[in-house]
Amino acid sequence: MSTRSGHHSKEQPAEYSSNSSKRLLTHCLNTTAGPVTLVSMYASTLSATSDTKDEFYDKLATSISSILRKEQLVILVYKRSPSKRNLQILQATNEYWTELSKTIQTTAITGNIRGMYDEIKTAMGPVQNKTAPLKSTTGEVIVDKGQQMERWVEHYSEPYSRQNVVTTTALDVIECLLVIEDLDTKPTTEKLSKAIDSLASGKVPGSDGIPPDLIGHCKIVLLLPLHEILYQCWIEGAVPQDEIITLYKNKGERSDCNNYRGILLLSIVGKVFARVILVPLCRNSTQSHSVISKLKDQQ
Repeated sequence: MSTRSGHHSKEQPAEYSSNSSKRLLTHCLNTTAGPVTLVSMYASTLSATSDTKDEFYDKLATSISSILRKEQLVILVYKRSPSKRNLQILQATNEYWTELSKTIQTTAITGNIRGMYDEIKTAMGPVQNKTAPLKSTTGEVIVDKGQQMERWVEHYSEPYSRQNVVTTTALDVIECLLVIEDLDTKPTTEKLSKAIDSLASGKVPGSDGIPPDLIGHCKIVLLLPLHEILYQCWIEGAVPQDEIITLYKNKGERSDCNNYRGILLLSIVGKVFARVILVPLCRNSTQSHSVISKLKDQQ
């Protein structure tokens, strides 16, 4: 940065006057070489409003126009002379984003999809949760929280309350499957132990906050208490109520329940219980799939 100013006389010190604002600082020096005006400015950023930018440039134009032609003008631009602190901040910011980009690239190359999405979430920042009042089946806006919950219950119960009519021709095509006697047998500790061993590590815990790694490491201690709960659910024919999370499909009105996708959130223990039931069902999945395909062709 260079300035054009006269040398001060040793016998006579320079006289000066100043005028300052938030982003504009003006100094007028009377030297032996003549008057010198220094203007130090810090321009408005790109994110500033139009009114703020206009106000800054109006003040700058007024300050420059008031300077006489015979005076020397020196403009000090802040952006051309960043401070050491700002340079350190800029360098640290660049290093952070470079390291984060390398981490995302490494996780993508190594196949760590979960780690890749976690780092992308870090880069994107927190997601804002947007809510909107729901509408009833008749189009009325529901504001009350309790009535909104009842609307969600009605929405998700409707698909299971419909009575489907199946033609006689389709029923005649259905093959009689073998009776899966294994489904009637009570769950054993061996089946529960295998279900716990099949849990994938590193998964997000459920609503109870218990991660799968904890259940896997403490299997010896938790096996019998979990089996007692599973056996009780088996005898009563009911399981603890699960939690349904509604996810917006990013299209359509937010007040319409049909524009949401419901996800059933099971706890890790609930997933273990579900796997105990799922294993014997999968043994006959091939035969069941062929029957379902024939049933669809007849509909």
